[in-house]
Amino acid sequence: MLQVLLTLAKAGLARALNHRASVHFAAAWPGRAGRAFLALNCLWLLQAPVLAQEQNHSVRVATYNAYLLSPLFKCLPPGPLILDCLNQVTNQTEGWAQRLADTILADAERFDILVLNEVWDEDAKNILVQRLKAKFPVYVKKLDAPLVQLRAQLIGGLPVFNGVKLNGEDSGLMLFARQGFSALSLPSTRYRWGGSKGELRASTRHVAFKLFEAFDSDDGYAAKGVGFVRLRDNTSGVVYNVAFTHLQADYPKDNGFFGATRKKQFADIKRVVERTLAPLGPLEDLLQRERLIIAGDLNVAVLSHGKDEWKALFDSAGSFFTRPVYDAWNASSPDASRGETNEVDEDRLDYVLASVEPYKHGLHGRIPMCVQHTTIPVDFKNLESDHFMVHADLNRGFFHCHPRIAYEVKTSELNGSTLIDKHPDNNALDITRIAYPGALQWFHVKTDSPGTYSILRYGLGTPVRIDIYAPEDLTTPISRYNKTTTKIPFGGVEASVDQFVLPKEYYIRISGPTRAWTGNYALQIRRHTCATKEMACYLQPGQPQTARLTGAGEQNTVGDVQNEAWFRFDVTGQSDTGVAQTIQVSGVGLPSTPGHSAQLVDFNNTGSLGALNSTALPNGLRVSGPAGDGTRGYLVLKQSSPGSQGITVVGHFDTSLRLLDVGNLICADETNPEIGSDDIYTLFFIDGSSFRYPAAGYREFDCDNTRHSRDWSQVVGRKTIVFVDSVKIRVLEEDDTSADDDGRDRAIPTLSPLESKQEGKLRWLFSDGDYEFFYIVRKRPNGPVANP
Repeated sequence: MLQVLLTLAKAGLARALNHRASVHFAAAWPGRAGRAFLALNCLWLLQAPVLAQEQNHSVRVATYNAYLLSPLFKCLPPGPLILDCLNQVTNQTEGWAQRLADTILADAERFDILVLNEVWDEDAKNILVQRLKAKFPVYVKKLDAPLVQLRAQLIGGLPVFNGVKLNGEDSGLMLFARQGFSALSLPSTRYRWGGSKGELRASTRHVAFKLFEAFDSDDGYAAKGVGFVRLRDNTSGVVYNVAFTHLQADYPKDNGFFGATRKKQFADIKRVVERTLAPLGPLEDLLQRERLIIAGDLNVAVLSHGKDEWKALFDSAGSFFTRPVYDAWNASSPDASRGETNEVDEDRLDYVLASVEPYKHGLHGRIPMCVQHTTIPVDFKNLESDHFMVHADLNRGFFHCHPRIAYEVKTSELNGSTLIDKHPDNNALDITRIAYPGALQWFHVKTDSPGTYSILRYGLGTPVRIDIYAPEDLTTPISRYNKTTTKIPFGGVEASVDQFVLPKEYYIRISGPTRAWTGNYALQIRRHTCATKEMACYLQPGQPQTARLTGAGEQNTVGDVQNEAWFRFDVTGQSDTGVAQTIQVSGVGLPSTPGHSAQLVDFNNTGSLGALNSTALPNGLRVSGPAGDGTRGYLVLKQSSPGSQGITVVGHFDTSLRLLDVGNLICADETNPEIGSDDIYTLFFIDGSSFRYPAAGYREFDCDNTRHSRDWSQVVGRKTIVFVDSVKIRVLEEDDTSADDDGRDRAIPTLSPLESKQEGKLRWLFSDGDYEFFYIVRKRPNGPVANP
């Protein structure tokens, strides 16, 4: 019968079916008849042609303030301890540059164009170019202005005579473009740089630069400005005009706010772009054929004191930085995603600006760029800089190509009986396609409570990739629950099924299995009702799940009478000390009347730990006790038959197991006397046992003038500490006489029963020193838990 139906489908008779509302699966895996029916629908569904592959407009851009200062720059302004500072920091930056290169090359495919700020150390420049040029052969290594004309003023106490500044640092700007890009000549050479020896070091002479004449405070030590290049993707022929820059910083602690200075610097950026491209005609017309990207540390503190400045620049009619360029993060990310790029200021200071205007609608074939996804890559957070990287994935526009125009999934489309494939208002228009190489599509789900989901992806051959994000974090996807994706064949069509435990609001991102892939697909989403063992709701620690036992005349979301609620729990992990975790599982909400019951089903406790303690509650059941890795079971709440009113029941799962992600230890201010360096070690008190990190010796911190950060997970020897009781941390100097002073202990905060994760920092103030430790503590890794 299946083969007959498949033959009919190929003959086109399946077109008569209502393929938006006919597919229903009672569980995550349909039976034989269901598979045949799905095959009929999906084969017709996937026959829609993919758009003709025109130019490949996929480009991935990143900007990162690397904080690779030269020894002299780290020790400014000059003071009585400058020689001591120079002695401590010499050769320090080279190691940091090696770590940065390692991090870039660990996943180099995510970068097409990479902008770096604050690369002031000459050896660091050499290291980065030597390490990266094989994959990024187009580069700008140095933009400098040995003698620059500035208005006479004081720079950090040093006079500038007759408008001539003695040579300080260069611009600190670097740019890399991957293999397959080439640098084009500049239409106007008005700002082409490199007339004097040493002013330009790059793989191409076609580089423009304008020094910012306006500056304030210590920024005058460096030749800050804006660089400009024209890059062509040799495969597609698409031209990218890239301005890269680093603007005037604010110094809030000193009440130094310099928005007026940045306004002049933004005007310089506009001037360089417009005048360099002027021979090619009106800029708006040019940007229908080419791209314009601006990237760098713009120092506009949009999350705090710079809100008005941001609005004047990026949300004001007539502003060049509202149109023809715009803030990529704001245009594509949901409001809940703050996008902090500086861990000290806790603000968004680093930007990628795209052109011409934010993509707002779904008609394909238009040239305007879609900022598909902006992220803060986590692997750059533990480097020495206090800034985080900003990464932007750009492409041609198409339906639902970024989160702000995501497909809004209706509640009726969460019952597993609807294929998400066609335009809601035009059943002949297929909107679920990876239309161009590197394209992304987004789906937005908003419900009244967290839930468990089975999500199916239908496609021909290799399935599309699915990533799911919470609105506040579009960088790190939420892991699927199941360890192995289930594959269900339907003739030439295959469904890939995964289970997820998700918050009440989330975003689904669909991408091709490779960046070059294009093709058709469809989605099917089912929110578990918890009604059966097969459709159980999965409990994650700190994330309660709800279910509805139906009342008289009531049906659940899939049209059934529901008298049971199945809550599944899986225990994972073990503490580093081997102490078993204690779990607590409860189901509540049942009336304390006859005909209602709660019981533990199919429970197996690993590690010979025995049965859990059961406590009958007036409205349910609670079980608790030690449990080993791999323990699982179901808590089932029942009613014998529907009552006059429906009942909402809640399943809870909690565990004493905690995972501490070890972050950076930062010296914000050196202890007194500030001669030499601080020789620092730490004591970790984990579940009652003490551990010294490093096991012997110490690590040097020198922060007379600038913050000094170290990835402390490298000192501890692992990125995550797993414990069940508590962790306290003590920071000590090698010559500290108060090593036994527990008043210096800082405790990792506890998590409440309704919390699953917390991020923060601990702080130590002693001997006029200031140290900070950044951490994340969670109840469970963000990874697969168990198979169904």
